[in-house]
Amino acid sequence: MADREPTAIEQCTQVLHVPIEKAPIHAPCYLQPAEVNAILAPPDRSTIEGQRDHALFSFLYNAGARIQEALDVCPRAIRFESPTCVRLYGKGRKEPLSPLWPETVSLLRSQLMQQPRTDDEPIFVNRYGVPLGVGCRY
Repeated sequence: MADREPTAIEQCTQVLHVPIEKAPIHAPCYLQPAEVNAILAPPDRSTIEGQRDHALFSFLYNAGARIQEALDVCPRAIRFESPTCVRLYGKGRKEPLSPLWPETVSLLRSQLMQQPRTDDEPIFVNRYGVPLGVGCRY
């Protein structure tokens, strides 16, 4: 601004000296065990879709993945032998490794036995074998 309007240099200097107020940083909030159970309980595990949904919710909770990261997970991204983990492909081309609990690995194995996928196909699919997608209607 000072380059374009030299008469405003003093005002620009005053503006630059105004202290910047920082907002307080709040501690992240976490779900309590009862809240996690309330999320994992609703899928009807007697159906294939319910088992898939339970596996997806468990995976999301375990890996801390964003929904799109979870929906894009293929078998090749998962290490099923110890130490079990998954490589997520996230925003900004980041590829974090996330450890997986034995229960989650068991659910993923079960999911792959019910609906086998090649190494590069997404694990979570609808009843027609089409990958689930955020905002998509199948």
